[in-house]
Amino acid sequence: MKTIEKLQKIALELKEQAIEMEPEIDMAMLAILTGSHMVILGPPGLAKSMVVRMICARLEGGKYFEYLLSKYTTDKDLFVAQTNIEEHVSEVGVKSIRFIPDTTGMLPEAHIAFLDETFKANSATLNALLTLVNERKFHIQGRPVDCPLISLFGASNELPDEEDSLGALYDRFLIRVIADRVKSRENRIVMRQVSRARRTNGHPTTITLTELAELQKEVLQVEVPVSIDEQVEEIVETLLSEGIIISDRRDVWVDPILQANALMEGRQVVNVTDLSVLRHCFWSDPKEIKTVERIILSVSNPMENEAMELLDQAEEIRANALKAEGNSAGAAGAEANTKLKKLVAEMSQLIESAKAQGVDFTRIFEAQKIIQGYNKEVVKTCLGIDI
Repeated sequence: MKTIEKLQKIALELKEQAIEMEPEIDMAMLAILTGSHMVILGPPGLAKSMVVRMICARLEGGKYFEYLLSKYTTDKDLFVAQTNIEEHVSEVGVKSIRFIPDTTGMLPEAHIAFLDETFKANSATLNALLTLVNERKFHIQGRPVDCPLISLFGASNELPDEEDSLGALYDRFLIRVIADRVKSRENRIVMRQVSRARRTNGHPTTITLTELAELQKEVLQVEVPVSIDEQVEEIVETLLSEGIIISDRRDVWVDPILQANALMEGRQVVNVTDLSVLRHCFWSDPKEIKTVERIILSVSNPMENEAMELLDQAEEIRANALKAEGNSAGAAGAEANTKLKKLVAEMSQLIESAKAQGVDFTRIFEAQKIIQGYNKEVVKTCLGIDI
């Protein structure tokens, strides 16, 4: 089995174990392939750290570090296990004592790291983290020491203030994903079953650190046509017209992310569909997500863009129907049922068109399932009928 096929298999296995976390896993794969950093935003209890731990467990020899940050966290909490005292005697017999930090098991020795509540760090901790994520170095007594960090994963349920110095750290997280609780009743049942099975899964697919390093080199060999750079520029300019600014630091990392996505899909040339992953790279505030998605998908996958618009319509129909009370509930439910069924049919047409054109229809299919779920909910709530 080729190494990239192993990584593809790892991604599939992780998706089977982490229900409704496909975007987090897909983007985490791109993070470790490019040496990028990723932040997962969402409330506590969504298995964010579990996903990162599972990824590191698939790296043979990979060292993992995890810490819950607070405003009281110091850089020593992350970087130093203990301080050793060494006595030194000079040639002329003068004694001196040196304090040598021991980093065993700490962040400077980690290949994969997870920092929970990332944006609660104070300025001193921030400065130490910036050096690590930017240069992969840690300074011991003024001497820089190389660190093996592949990717730093952060998690938070809040963003740093625009004026906050932590904004500098936030910008280093090239990949940003919003996590949410498992919504589907069926998937929540599957999640419990998978949780039990995961405890007995003794033969997961793994790759070595050396194999990952070779894959990182392969990523850079994937061809990026000039037309792709032109389309990226079109997206960046359109976002700018909407008031969404992409920093130069983020812009220069676009190609590796696209190259990694192409490699994960078994291609040696980036194509327009790879641009879809930029939806997780080009927003700063969650309020910008829908605008970013709309602009990117209009270029990379117009059919998926249409599906997202249909899903927006379905959400509005559902919300209006569920607000109805008393005698009006039945009529509202019947009307919503008709509209939602029509949207499901339109989704089916999009899926068939995508299949015919060889376009990825995964998210269209997922959106259709969500609309079908809305329809069941509305009919049950408003009409008292199980469908």
